[in-house]
Amino acid sequence: MICLVYISLGLLLFANWEVSLVGFTLMLVLSLIMMNQSFSYGEVMMFMTDNISSLMVVLSLLLCFLALLCSSNFKNSLFIMLIQILLIVLILAFNINSIILFYVFFEISLIPTLLLIIGWGYQPERLQAGTYMMIYTVAASLPLLVFLIYYGGLFSTYNMFLIKCNMVNICSFWMMMAMVTAFLVKLPMYMYHLWLPKAHVEAPLAGSMILAGILLKLGGYGLLLMLKSWNLELIQGFPVFFTILSMWGGILASFLCLQQSDLKSFVAYSSVAHMSLVVAGSLINTNWGIVGVKLIMVAHGFTSPALFYLAYISYLKSSSRSLLHSGGLLVFFPLLSLMWFLGLSVNMAAPPTLNLVGELMMMPIMWMLGWCVAFIMMVLMLFSAIYNMYLYVLSNHGGQNNLIISGNQMKSSEYLGLFLHMIPLMLLLSLSQFNGLVVFY
Repeated sequence: MICLVYISLGLLLFANWEVSLVGFTLMLVLSLIMMNQSFSYGEVMMFMTDNISSLMVVLSLLLCFLALLCSSNFKNSLFIMLIQILLIVLILAFNINSIILFYVFFEISLIPTLLLIIGWGYQPERLQAGTYMMIYTVAASLPLLVFLIYYGGLFSTYNMFLIKCNMVNICSFWMMMAMVTAFLVKLPMYMYHLWLPKAHVEAPLAGSMILAGILLKLGGYGLLLMLKSWNLELIQGFPVFFTILSMWGGILASFLCLQQSDLKSFVAYSSVAHMSLVVAGSLINTNWGIVGVKLIMVAHGFTSPALFYLAYISYLKSSSRSLLHSGGLLVFFPLLSLMWFLGLSVNMAAPPTLNLVGELMMMPIMWMLGWCVAFIMMVLMLFSAIYNMYLYVLSNHGGQNNLIISGNQMKSSEYLGLFLHMIPLMLLLSLSQFNGLVVFY
């Protein structure tokens, strides 16, 4: 099924001459990954494929394709090439079997993202946003590099499976901090999140879609990958402490959502609140928690780019991203308001969406830690519903907005972009209703 998706998207990319190079390079990289036997360290393959890496690769393919499709106003070949390079780096990062190479691709993904923000950002502050992103992510990942080099030299290999087989007792709290901090910043966890809203506000539409849909998931994938190789439970109290800290950070991010006036900043802080559940489920490291993390990551990977695209279309119609001046969309564009309602319903984990299934699977894990942690998660789910309803009311209800030009009607390309964003959400909704959850195990 995954191979069929690869081939279908490759053909779609070939159909447009402007992105034919993307399709060619994509099919080349996928062919190298599938011909696994040619790239090996002795008897150990260089590439690996499991359920979470396959899901992330499919997510990367779909979102990069949607980013190119929705950014029709950017016809620059450099813009297309940067998305192409970013897609290749992400595919290699999600399939590589060497920890040190995973770190290399993990860091290389920042360069095309930085160039997208600086080159096609909206305001002069994009330089400051790019600086924040690079300083936060690179500085936080340097201890991880030292950690990986040390244990790679200790085991004489960087292969994940061999490191897992030679697992030793890592009883240092600071070494564990060095291992997970890089991924907590990339997700990001609250307290490490200051770079994310700035990057989203200044980034172009394609940059925001890829950053929210894929690059944040790269941090969650890396966290799960480290947990496969090292036993985090050896540090007593480490997972529980960071779980509670992350959940409280999600509640504070929900409060910050209610204080935002910029539409893109609002969606960015909602991503911080959702990623707090990913941090909590990953660090607890139980079967139900891991499956819940996968469900939330995939559902958020489609929902957040859809919200950024809706924010972009609303900006085109009202010429403002301010929530104080974006009301009244329901009067002029009822279909756009319907899409807002569907997207925010999925984002707030309304039944029977996949977000709700992932959160319900994590609830028993929180009860296992104690009623206090479960109460924090229930408060987080409550405020998630509150700020999503608040956003819908401010952006769609109210009287006629004088900033909206009545002749600026919806285009067929905008309808197509909205429709293609909603198709994966509807498919995920059907997965949550039937027996599709076996894909995530």
